[in-house]
Amino acid sequence: MIGTPERGYRPGLDGIRALAVAAVLAFHLDRLPGGNLGVDAFFVVSGWLITWKLLSDIERDSRVDARKFWASRLRRLMPASMAVLVALAAPRRDRRAVAAPRHRLGSGGSVELGHDLGRR
Repeated sequence: MIGTPERGYRPGLDGIRALAVAAVLAFHLDRLPGGNLGVDAFFVVSGWLITWKLLSDIERDSRVDARKFWASRLRRLMPASMAVLVALAAPRRDRRAVAAPRHRLGSGGSVELGHDLGRR
């Protein structure tokens, strides 16, 4: 297509996603209020990147190969997903596995998930 920007690798977008993840982690460590904005930023940038990937496939092949697309998503996401599962299943220092989040009533009357992972 004439006049369309180059769809190559953009390291700045990886940086934005890394900052978004850092914001969420800081929120969960009670170091940053509003960590949910990091989640929003991560998903917006990720959605934009996936859209550009699909548009590149359409431009190149005149179609999207769904099997190839989902296989690449699986290859990209599975290692991190497995690492999270292993970390959650690993015993903690006090020899108990990480408990499922507890629900509690927040000060504003809303239900919060126990994001503090069992801190008392």
